[in-house]
Amino acid sequence: MSDYTKIVIESDTEGRINIQCENENGAGHGHRLAGPKYGGGGGTMLSRVELAEDDIDALREYIGIWDEIQKRKDTASK
Repeated sequence: MSDYTKIVIESDTEGRINIQCENENGAGHGHRLAGPKYGGGGGTMLSRVELAEDDIDALREYIGIWDEIQKRKDTASK
């Protein structure tokens, strides 16, 4: 079991959007959702939002649509 206590989404001036799991001290790991992979590290954070349960539920719903899209692509290619 992880010691993560929150999930946050951040954006910066270099155009990156990241999602991160963090513990109570702010340590953790994340994933770049959009923007340049390597920005040189000079970006300034524009926004940082801790996600609530309803945000997570909405994300699960949208991510679930991915499976529907892939099934349609698979069907169309046959």
